Amino acid sequence: MKYFFYALISILLLVLMMLFSLFNTPFSKASSQITEKPAYHITLITQGSKDPFWKALISGAQKAGLESNVYVEIIDISPYDTGQMADAIDRAILSDTDAIALQPIDDPQIAAQLKNAAERLIPIITFENDAFTLEGVPTIGSSSYNIGQNAAKLAIEVSGGKATIALLLNDRQSEDTRYKSLKLQGLLEKLSEYPNMVVASIHTVDTGLFEADRLTRDLISENPEVDLIICTDERRTPGVAQSIVDLNVVGDIKIIGFGSMEQTIKYIERGVIYGTICADGNEIGYSTVHSLISLIKKEPISESNATTIYSFTLKNINEYYERFTDTSLSE
Repeated sequence: MKYFFYALISILLLVLMMLFSLFNTPFSKASSQITEKPAYHITLITQGSKDPFWKALISGAQKAGLESNVYVEIIDISPYDTGQMADAIDRAILSDTDAIALQPIDDPQIAAQLKNAAERLIPIITFENDAFTLEGVPTIGSSSYNIGQNAAKLAIEVSGGKATIALLLNDRQSEDTRYKSLKLQGLLEKLSEYPNMVVASIHTVDTGLFEADRLTRDLISENPEVDLIICTDERRTPGVAQSIVDLNVVGDIKIIGFGSMEQTIKYIERGVIYGTICADGNEIGYSTVHSLISLIKKEPISESNATTIYSFTLKNINEYYERFTDTSLSE
């Protein structure tokens, strides 16, 4: 009986180890339903394919792949995981991919793998990150400066041009402040046109799960005059909204957010968040695949391709559903 018990425990441990390995390993899938021999094999590295932005990007990439008879492989990793991203680039290289696209992270491992790909003459495009650019590598995506400008416009709209503001900026590129500076530049330049729009405090939000909640509570406690919060981090926007609900200050403190997470849209519909700024993931994915095809063919493309940015409030929330909820190809 004792040996049976030990054997059972060993089997359970083995199963748990297999499950852990499964859920911590990037998954790869074919995202183009090609029925004939594909012209090229393109690899896109995504970071959380269930999020609305990534679902839209994959959908756009799939559409472009189908149009051009190109096999688009998606390697999905955990958000901001440098080790998984480096491994994903290595896997793409070993699979003899014709081209690679990714949202890069400023990290030596990733830089080394991208250098390896470049030395093998594999075309590379970066998307949706104008913080960490690579020399000679084209980039596609929304402008951080324009994101800041659009967020400021919503802030002016909701406040009538008079507010005391706290800014919450993402800290995704902690070793490179250019990303934050571009958004700040766009925000502050637009806000400076309105003398009664006063920025009381500026904070960066890290990737900690409860960071947005803690920071929101602290800034309200330390700056009771704040009546408007602008959050430029997609994953933290719902947390800021939930804190405003928990503190029972909905309406007293307005929120401008970023991204199209389901919770963010629901908070707009409930009147907790006034509006959000959304990058067009579908356009980014579509343009990325077509641009990679051009590079494979050695055709010139633009060094930088700025894609569309949308602003959504309760007034035009139907437009959000029309533009951002058709991602059937990625299912």
